[in-house]
Amino acid sequence: MPLVGFGCKKGAVLRGVRYVVVDPARAGTVYVSEFDAYTGGFGIYRSTDGGASGASFNQGLSNLRVSSLAVDQAGRGLHAGTFSSGVWDRSLP
Repeated sequence: MPLVGFGCKKGAVLRGVRYVVVDPARAGTVYVSEFDAYTGGFGIYRSTDGGASGASFNQGLSNLRVSSLAVDQAGRGLHAGTFSSGVWDRSLP
């Protein structure tokens, strides 16, 4: 299902959305991973306004093909499983 928002140009959508994760410690913060079987992965996007806008959140992510995505219960870390590159962990402020 396409996802509209995240700063997409009018009429554009994110396709191949695999995971949508709400940050339990930060109101309005949402993480989305997108994957396209034909072109590969696009990594992770983060929105801090409930999805109205968003930006790439891939710093340090060596493989953009994300197979799982989670924020820990305390909201201190974002964790992404990747195809062939293991687990990527990022501390959240």
